[in-house]
Amino acid sequence: MRKSFFIAPIFALALTALVFVINGSSQSMGADGLYLIAPNACPDGGCAAGQRLNFTVEFTVETGYGVCFYGSTDFIETNSISINPIGKISAQTYSLNDTTINTYCAEKADSGETFLESASAPASTSPTDQLEFSLNIDAATILSTGSVIVKIIEPLSGSSTLLATHPSSIIVVTSQTSTVYIADTPDDCGPHTPCFVNTL
Repeated sequence: MRKSFFIAPIFALALTALVFVINGSSQSMGADGLYLIAPNACPDGGCAAGQRLNFTVEFTVETGYGVCFYGSTDFIETNSISINPIGKISAQTYSLNDTTINTYCAEKADSGETFLESASAPASTSPTDQLEFSLNIDAATILSTGSVIVKIIEPLSGSSTLLATHPSSIIVVTSQTSTVYIADTPDDCGPHTPCFVNTL
């Protein structure tokens, strides 16, 4: 297979556009969890610091609920998260960053986690739903690995509690250097690091 990548000076990168990769299917992925959609995997050397990551989270709920998004501290670029407010299965519109939900989510951040943003729905129109979101690895991170975590609040009123399952994804990171590579797929990166994978 012909490799497709090119070298780019660090200052020339423009890979932080808030772009969602739309998965054509609105079917259940088969299990509650957090799925990296684009790129579909990190290169062998790890995802480059500054890489944009697109995820789909799937969860099962019964009543009104909130969805809390977290990243490892010093891992996710500040204010880089973007959530598609339309549930992929339910087609309902979620409220983003409700003040009350944000406060609750922030209180539920574990040690080493930073609360990023929230989404909430007053009622469940489907027992299973999916939300798409994207965010950037902090270009200045010195972490070799970091995590993205999602926690579900249910119900929204009364004695709200976190569901026991917290979908998460561990990302291996390669720090930026004066020269970086850009490729169409993780495989195209080969031995070249750090390598950004096109997510458009």
